[in-house]
Amino acid sequence: MSHRAFFVTVWVCSLAGAAGADQFALQRIVADRSIACLPDDLKPVFEQSMEAFRDAALEPGHQWLRDRKHRDANRWHDGALDLSAAAPTATARIEACRSFPRDRTAARLLYRQHGIRKGGELPWAIAEQYDLLVKAFRSKDHQRIIEAAGHLTHFVADAANPFRVSADGDGTHTGNLIVGSSRGVHPRANYRNIRQRFETGIITRFKSQFTTAVDVGPADY
Repeated sequence: MSHRAFFVTVWVCSLAGAAGADQFALQRIVADRSIACLPDDLKPVFEQSMEAFRDAALEPGHQWLRDRKHRDANRWHDGALDLSAAAPTATARIEACRSFPRDRTAARLLYRQHGIRKGGELPWAIAEQYDLLVKAFRSKDHQRIIEAAGHLTHFVADAANPFRVSADGDGTHTGNLIVGSSRGVHPRANYRNIRQRFETGIITRFKSQFTTAVDVGPADY
């Protein structure tokens, strides 16, 4: 199986499992489903290292944020692709996404023009993690392959989450109700904004469907 085919497999699986999952629940669901989608010759490699693969898929979301080596990782998880939308409408946002810069430097300039100092590195984070996975396969190092595949899974899953690729992910640009602040609201308040309504709210409502992949508790919010 080619490395690119592996990337496409993970991408398709992430779309299948992305609806309504909170950040870490999503990564666990995608990791599990990704293995199920793999061809028979590659599946055993990941099945025998399922826990390590899942841990690697979660790692960028929490461990990297506390690691000096990955001090900029917090900007890798999002991509404000519709930032330059001329109006807060679906049509305008889609057009903005289509014209989003493919060049990293140009994208950073766009962010600065709109006052965004951090964020928006997701497309390039995926490309970098993909390259690391290719190198891992070439090295034939099993541990490196599992780790690199897990990291790639994390960012591909982020890209399948519509709230992570829109500048209006929480509904502020379109005037949706915002209740309190992220620090001042109880973690179980799933309806603080439109993003929480669909992410933590739906994963909680349909928890029974995901029990094999995620156990949602207060800490997960």
